[in-house]
Amino acid sequence: MLNIITASALAAAFLSGSALAGIAPIAPPKNDTTKAFAGLNWSFGGGSFTPEAILGVVHGSTDINNDVDGGKLAMHFGLMNGFAPSKIKLSGLSGDIDSQGELGLGFDFLGGGFFGVLGLNSGNVHLGLDIGFSGGLSGYAGLNTIGDFDPVARPRAIMVPVRAANIN
Repeated sequence: MLNIITASALAAAFLSGSALAGIAPIAPPKNDTTKAFAGLNWSFGGGSFTPEAILGVVHGSTDINNDVDGGKLAMHFGLMNGFAPSKIKLSGLSGDIDSQGELGLGFDFLGGGFFGVLGLNSGNVHLGLDIGFSGGLSGYAGLNTIGDFDPVARPRAIMVPVRAANIN
């Protein structure tokens, strides 16, 4: 009895594999976007507002549901101190094509220390907090040229003609 079941299972596996030979699985569509950006930022903390210019690169991978995962590298330059580098931030992004949460790590060239980054990006606007590991807290808000990530085009349905059975 066991040999019949085993032989039947092997035959079914062999026949189904032969029937599907040459058919490659269809990978779900996705869209990868990498672009350079520029921005203007206002940092606030300790009772002062500091303008900064931002230059960076952002990458996002959009899936069929238009969910985005990616990263952002941004170099900040102080506008009040002769366009000198002030901070660098490396962050992960996760969200939708038009808004993403941001979580990362940065280094402050002026203060000489590392800090955490917690933010929100939406179209051409961003805001968030830089959280110093020694306890300092600085907020920021600004404008940038990132915009929305490109959506994934949904595959179109394929109509297959079916021949009517000849019933006699």
